[in-house]
Amino acid sequence: MKVTGEKFDYSTQRLADMPEYILLETTNRCNLRCPTCSRDTLKRIGTMSFERFRTIMDQLPTVKHVKLHGLGETFLCPDLIPML
Repeated sequence: MKVTGEKFDYSTQRLADMPEYILLETTNRCNLRCPTCSRDTLKRIGTMSFERFRTIMDQLPTVKHVKLHGLGETFLCPDLIPML
């Protein structure tokens, strides 16, 4: 299932197909320069806004576990506390 900025249509998607666990990358910014990290090959560096996070979560009512992880340092996300 692809999450978009549009409202989710529950009439076309069965709840059994909805995830209970998701992994979100809230930022791909990082304050380290590890020599083995592939982050330097990314074309765009950015941070997820709380509004985008809320939009995603509102579309996934069955989610019970969210892991905030990715190539970036999660603690560099300015909206991390509201996301928790």
